[in-house]
Amino acid sequence: EDIEERPRPQFAALAPMTTINPITGEEEPYFPKRARINRMMTGSMVIIIMIAVVIMFLISVILYRAIIAVIISRSGNFLLVSSASRIASLTGSVVNLFFILLLSKIYIALALFLTKWEMHRSQTTFEDAFTFKVFIFEFINFYSSPIYIAFFKGRFVGYPGHYNKLLGIRNEDCA
Repeated sequence: EDIEERPRPQFAALAPMTTINPITGEEEPYFPKRARINRMMTGSMVIIIMIAVVIMFLISVILYRAIIAVIISRSGNFLLVSSASRIASLTGSVVNLFFILLLSKIYIALALFLTKWEMHRSQTTFEDAFTFKVFIFEFINFYSSPIYIAFFKGRFVGYPGHYNKLLGIRNEDCA
């Protein structure tokens, strides 16, 4: 499939060498397969790092909720104390939304940069690689919070008198 399609203009301009096409007999731009594989592996490592960044942001939002709930409940204001959990949850959700939207913009730009850097010969392979990267980034970015809520939130709370803590702060429960 890759041989039948014409090379992308960006590929033709940036390819370091040329080779003879066995079908047409014409000289075409060429990028060594080993170099492309090395670039794709490096891109995969960047994707893994960005997945770790999403997880770090998710953990930071969880800690933010716990810290805000503790601060509000110790404030002494009865109106705030009675709504500490809701206030922490609401502001945490807004912070989480901000992170999701910010990271989404960054991920799309990063996916485009990585895909261009990988030097795909045809437009089809370029679009396939770009779509895959955006899908992975967006899936992790958008679904990390619901996965946390569905499978992890409330599982590590402990029991009355012996609550589990993360960095000295009591873990969230499903309230």
